[in-house]
Amino acid sequence: LTTLLAVLAADWWARQGETQYRSRARFKMQRQATFTDMFDMFVVGVGDPIANHLFEIQGYMVASNAAARLAAPAPPEPDAIRDLRNSVSAQRLERSDIVEVSVTASSPEDARLRCQAVVDAFIEQHDLALRKNALDALAAIEISYGALIEGLRRKESEMLANLGPGLVGGDIEDELAPLRARLAELNMQIQDLRLSGNFTEQYPEIVAASNRIARIESLLSEKLETEFERRMQVAEYERYRRLMDDKAGFFALKIEEARIAADRKSETVHVIEPALPGVPVGTGRWRQTVAGGLLGLMIGVALAFVADHLDTSVRTIREVEDIFRLPVLGVIPHFSPDDPLLPIGDRHSALRMHWRRMLPLRSLRLLRRVLTAAYKTDKGAGRDERGSGRSRLILPFVPRSPAAEAYRTLQTNVRMAMSREERHLLMVTSASPEEGKTTSIANLALAFAQAGMRTLLVGANMRRPQMYRTFGLKRDRGLADVLLGDLAWRDAVKDHADVALGSEANRGLATAPGMDNLFFLTCGTRVAQPAELLAQPILASLLKEWSESYDMTLIDAPPVIPVPDSIILAEKAERVALVYQQGVPGREMTRRAIISIQNAGARVLGIVLNDLRSYWVDQSESFHYRAYYGRPE
Repeated sequence: LTTLLAVLAADWWARQGETQYRSRARFKMQRQATFTDMFDMFVVGVGDPIANHLFEIQGYMVASNAAARLAAPAPPEPDAIRDLRNSVSAQRLERSDIVEVSVTASSPEDARLRCQAVVDAFIEQHDLALRKNALDALAAIEISYGALIEGLRRKESEMLANLGPGLVGGDIEDELAPLRARLAELNMQIQDLRLSGNFTEQYPEIVAASNRIARIESLLSEKLETEFERRMQVAEYERYRRLMDDKAGFFALKIEEARIAADRKSETVHVIEPALPGVPVGTGRWRQTVAGGLLGLMIGVALAFVADHLDTSVRTIREVEDIFRLPVLGVIPHFSPDDPLLPIGDRHSALRMHWRRMLPLRSLRLLRRVLTAAYKTDKGAGRDERGSGRSRLILPFVPRSPAAEAYRTLQTNVRMAMSREERHLLMVTSASPEEGKTTSIANLALAFAQAGMRTLLVGANMRRPQMYRTFGLKRDRGLADVLLGDLAWRDAVKDHADVALGSEANRGLATAPGMDNLFFLTCGTRVAQPAELLAQPILASLLKEWSESYDMTLIDAPPVIPVPDSIILAEKAERVALVYQQGVPGREMTRRAIISIQNAGARVLGIVLNDLRSYWVDQSESFHYRAYYGRPE
């Protein structure tokens, strides 16, 4: 269903689109680069210029300028810019510097005008960007050159301030010659005094001369050290100046190149194929339809898996036996006044029902059932709490239907399962409300009665009783009155005569086959605490008397999970049949109900699958029964 809806929606959406026209133009990018530029590109690695231009063509600035050209003299609208940008595509022709620009529009002329506007806007923006880059580079180089010259001047000023005028004149030997001559003179004087042999080292003249020699040598050493530092600073300054001169020459060359680049284009755009009127292009209708179908299929599969994962109910008969470890006593097919039975032997009607159950029609029916179930409008078996007896009872009114045979099969299985029991007493309940429990037990009681067994049907559901409505009986004078001690149970039992006086008298239910063997004990007067009333010891003796007085006693009990009444009844009844309607309770709820019954000491004979839908069984079996076994002789 999701796939079908997606295909239809995608096809409708594709049909709404207008025919588009595409216009294209081609131009060549020619770069005039010097050897220095090529070296810079190799070292820096600026990437592929053509690829950069492709992004620019499809960018916002080009679309904005092109839209302004088209809308002139009025300013362009933001939506127009966005639409134009989305319609532009650019690609590079293989192994070339040729760029192809394509633009789509709703008419051939609009496509041509749009394409031409985009090409013109790109060329204008490209030229402006080149000139701006050249001017920015020139300004940056000039700033760096000025900073270099200023640094060199500052360094020279610092050197002159530190070294003084000695930076440019004088030799170190000229400054040290007097000191060295005086030092030689003093050494000769000391030598003469020593050679005379009349004076010792402590002679005052020798001591004074030695002291003067020491002072002169210290002065010479200091002057030599100072001159060395000065010469090192001068050499460092000379190296710095030569380096700055080289940089200044490099910047001067770059300034000249930048001035030349600002005056001419380093890269030009040559249009080799102008924009022509647009040609129609495919709307992609089939492609969009197929894509929509595939998307719908994926969504449908995802929803199916999600629904399957969230669905905790049991969906097949094998799952019932494997999960609950209980036998299936009966399988009751779906029957409803809204789903009339086929005339016997009408093969054409059966074929029409087969077509109704085929996909996607069956999916539509299932979807309708899910939606209507949310508003409690499903009139299926066991779901209509206020339905008439005719909507619940199938055996008296349509005795040769598949549902009637299913109840007879259920009666046979129950009788065989309880053949070795001392007491033929069975409580019928369900895990949750509205699983068709009352419908099942009412038809099962009729099946026992039609089999010649005196059957007592006890309405023990005192909270939401439905059994008395099914047979058109009155509620009062029933089980609650018996348990309260206001009435003997034999006086409370009703039979087909009471049915004849009830609300179902005009339908002929009282004269249906087997009604003379069917007896009823309704729920009786309304009570505030049904669980406490059912827990009285008198109920156990009543169950024993009923099993001795009748061939089969069936107890219609409330659901197990919501209230404790069924657990109390199960402890005394000891035999329980659980009605399960597919899709109503979760498997954990049903398992918890089974465990609760078993913990009470009762034995679950099996499960009755109620209101079985078409996807559980083969529909041909139903037709085979009606067309062959259901046909009168």
